[in-house]
This record gives sequence, structure tokens and C-alpha cells, in this order.
Amino acid sequence: MNVTFAQTTPQPIRPGDAEFDTLVGIAKAPAEQDLDQVIQIEVETLDRLGPWVFLLGKMRGIDGGPLTLENTPYAEAAAEGGISDAYVALLRKDADTWTVVDHAVGPTDVIWLDWPQEHAAPRALFGF
Repeated sequence: MNVTFAQTTPQPIRPGDAEFDTLVGIAKAPAEQDLDQVIQIEVETLDRLGPWVFLLGKMRGIDGGPLTLENTPYAEAAAEGGISDAYVALLRKDADTWTVVDHAVGPTDVIWLDWPQEHAAPRALFGF
């Protein structure tokens, strides 16, 4: 008898892994659109669980330095200290295509706490 067990533990995707650069590129695209600039993401977490990927990282300028938020929709909030350098994204793979399901630029709280319920994503992907 063959028994197949569903994956229940997220698997980290690390620099050098086949999908790392592709997934980070897809994940950061909404942030670049929101900010109207090219950015880098200093990845802290890039985990996959089945067809889901969760990215948590820090936004950096294209030169790797601090991100400038002047002339962006976030400028006023940043000037008031209401924006962090964090970036989070939730991706899902359908057929052969990765799609960003949700993202947050500069959250100051754990905005992804509701994502499992909102998007039917596995709670384990987020570490809770």
C-alpha cells in the first residue's frame, strides 16, 4: 500500500536554490510598483509549504543601502516614523505560475497574522 503524506513543515528556500531569485523577483514586484522604484529585498525568511511561499525581508535601495521613501505614497508616514523597512509577501502557485496573493510595504505590526484565514494559506507557513 502506498501512503502519501502531505507536507506539513515549511521548507526554507535559500540563496543559490533554483527558485530563490525568481521567487524574490516575483514577490518584490508589487512593492516596486507601489514605490515606483527598483528595490532590493534582504531576505530573512523565504519558506515554501506546498503551493504557498511566504517572504519576510527588509527593503533596501538598489545600491543595498537604506530605502528612500521620498516622493512615494509612503513619504509622509515615513517622515512620521510610521513605516518600517519590512516587506512581506504571500505567493501561491497555480499550475506553473506564481502569483502574489497579498503583500505589505513597511508594516509596523504583524499584518500577515490574518493571512491564513483570509487566503486559506496554511498557518504553519507563517510560524504560528
